[in-house]
Amino acid sequence: MASKDFSPSARTLSLDAPEDAPVDSTDDFALLRSSLTAQLNEIEILESMYSMPGEFFLHDQDAKAQLDSFCRDRGAVVPSEISYDIRLQCENAGPNNAPVEVVATVTYPYNYPDAAGPNVYVRFLNQYHTRQHQSYLNKTLSAWIKGLSKGEACVLQIFSWIEQNTTSFVSSIRPQQLSEENAENQPAESEFERLWIYSHHIYSKHKREMVMALAKNLELSGFMLIGKPGIICVEGMRKDARAFYDQIKRFTWQKIALRHQEAASVSADNISKEQKFVKFKEMSANGTGKEDSQDMSDFIQFLKDRGCGDVIPILFAGIKVQEGGEN
Repeated sequence: MASKDFSPSARTLSLDAPEDAPVDSTDDFALLRSSLTAQLNEIEILESMYSMPGEFFLHDQDAKAQLDSFCRDRGAVVPSEISYDIRLQCENAGPNNAPVEVVATVTYPYNYPDAAGPNVYVRFLNQYHTRQHQSYLNKTLSAWIKGLSKGEACVLQIFSWIEQNTTSFVSSIRPQQLSEENAENQPAESEFERLWIYSHHIYSKHKREMVMALAKNLELSGFMLIGKPGIICVEGMRKDARAFYDQIKRFTWQKIALRHQEAASVSADNISKEQKFVKFKEMSANGTGKEDSQDMSDFIQFLKDRGCGDVIPILFAGIKVQEGGEN
């Protein structure tokens, strides 16, 4: 990542700094340092509290090192946004008092906690829920976070809310209801889906790492085309593809949209018959992914070779793309 002088006398933000880092004045610089210092302190507390293997997973260790350097005034590079997973156990919450485990994925906006709350998304790790339960829990949690006072770190308070409300929520589900709902939802669980996602651009190393990690965790195949424009395609079981999109659209983007979706009913054992991609990978149209106007000819041929030619006019509707020939 390129460096830049962000001393109080600096007035503008380098184009090479992380996207949407809010520094364009002395006051912004002071606010940013205050927010990031609070983030660093909170991360260090969490690392000490959740020290068992698998409890705490920081998505990008380099981002924390940059954060530490920036906050301790040893560097001038604005760090990438911090994100991590926390594994929480809500005891005696499931049927027969079985524990319910969840993973909370937390992302810190640059202005958290001074002017914004963190982005938090919860995933259940066992089967005491349906997709509707998980979606409702996350919507309720998001609304509750928006009501918290700004200015103080609040992640531990959020974790407490998750533990308390997940316990209450799952305990209210009767075993018979769970069996009936699982039976009713079985067709949806066997629904294969391919999502085509358009972004104005994808450059940020941190964001790309988060997208790659999320696709891997959800066992999705597909690809991410870096550069401008950016294209993400994921395919897999519908619940996983939807969880992926629900999560990444919470990231900071100039523009992101779900352009197209394809679905088919399959059994989990036959999912490979619908897949057009073997695994999830990162790619660029011209080898670098850093040009403002990429030569899309190789990418378009890549789509055609995999039987995805019909999606090309949908992805690039209203956009002039370069398909080779003259530079």
